[in-house]
Amino acid sequence: MGILRWLGLTRPRTGDFYAVADRAKRVPQAEIAVVASALAGGGPLADVLARQLREAPDVYRLRADDGAYELRVSTVLEVDGVPRDGWRSRSIPVETTAGRRLHVELVVHEAGIIGIEGTTEDHERWPADWRVATDVLRAIEERAPWLALPDEEAMREGRVRAAQVVRGWLAPKAVVTLDGHRIVVRPPATEADLDSLVERSTFALPEAYATLLRSTDGVDIDGLSVLGTADAYRLDIPGAPRLVICPPDEDGALVLDLDGRVVHVDIDDPAGIGRALAEDLRSFVASRLGR
Repeated sequence: MGILRWLGLTRPRTGDFYAVADRAKRVPQAEIAVVASALAGGGPLADVLARQLREAPDVYRLRADDGAYELRVSTVLEVDGVPRDGWRSRSIPVETTAGRRLHVELVVHEAGIIGIEGTTEDHERWPADWRVATDVLRAIEERAPWLALPDEEAMREGRVRAAQVVRGWLAPKAVVTLDGHRIVVRPPATEADLDSLVERSTFALPEAYATLLRSTDGVDIDGLSVLGTADAYRLDIPGAPRLVICPPDEDGALVLDLDGRVVHVDIDDPAGIGRALAEDLRSFVASRLGR
């Protein structure tokens, strides 16, 4: 049994996609055309997303035997302010010039990089190379934008609102400047959400964490992601109860103990004792912001 699994810190095996996907130099022209039509009229963010596909230096395409499809790109044209669960378009019906029917969805993940997911109606493999007629593209554009994107004013308002939420939560502990920090908040957790986490994890939520969740059900501050009620989970190793509150990485995970302290459990520590980093979550976040 791997040490990550033994510590309860297992993560999705993100490397599998790249191990089986085909690498190419560019996004197929038909897919660029479909995306451009689907994003038409979507504003500046839509323009950036379309540029990502046109200018991506590396493209990875996974064409599964059952007709499922995924395309990922590497790019420096990122978009700030994308929530952790990302943005996803409506399903876009497409008919190729060869008469095959496809369904395409545009997906923008937290990093702000656009990708394409899809499936074939006949459940045969996604075509390696295909064409789309002008009238099909025109029909897609007439119903655009298929991906609802915030405009610049909405994103500015979102950044202000996020800073207010975090500042209000930190107020009892510290006064810090939030200028220049990337902060993304979510709708507040309900009491039912908190009760569900407590029941599922059999862990009494410390005050600082519970108060944060009542303001935002998970938050991203620069490179720190604090998990919300749907994603936090109990550390599954012997010893005192602890709650994993940040996505684990190759070094271990950040957890809360019953006293509310933020503890780092190192992957090389088979006993899982951990090292205390702060007396509570507010102190920990304030120290990160003050660096």
